[in-house]
Amino acid sequence: ATIMGEDFSSGTAEDFKPVLGTWNVRDGGYEVTPGAEGDTISTISTDGSLPAEFVLSARLSIRTVPDFNQNAVLIFDYYGPTDFKFVSLHAGQNKWRIGQRDASGWNFLIEKEETIEAGTDLEMAIDIQGSVVTVWSWDVFLLSHDFGTALNGGQVGVGSKKGSPRFEAVQLAR
Repeated sequence: ATIMGEDFSSGTAEDFKPVLGTWNVRDGGYEVTPGAEGDTISTISTDGSLPAEFVLSARLSIRTVPDFNQNAVLIFDYYGPTDFKFVSLHAGQNKWRIGQRDASGWNFLIEKEETIEAGTDLEMAIDIQGSVVTVWSWDVFLLSHDFGTALNGGQVGVGSKKGSPRFEAVQLAR
């Protein structure tokens, strides 16, 4: 069952709360430009806590913008700008990563190399099952990691590490 689905066709991102970066809905997509801090985050508003098992998915493209990285992030177990877990894709480095953001920075726990083209449509989904996150792209398994603790306590969202992605659609489902 869908908890939240947004394709930005209304010209707004009513289920999103920008935290870092400048977020705008433009031509049916949710785009961000990083500020001085570099990180970008927009959390998703949900009614109550998340179930122990859920899927966060997005259709997106990695824009090529001078002076910015080519990446996009799906955020989960979010408690603040330096306290969350994430799955990221990096077009410039051709890597998918699972990691944790804390006060020391972006910590990559596991990664997989795969060609990722900037400027093309991409699909990514993270499947949370208790303490385990599994990453899929176009229904193909990529990687998985067990954090050893429940992952549904915090919020979920989208963002980047000094990148300027464009999200075409985002869905949160149980």
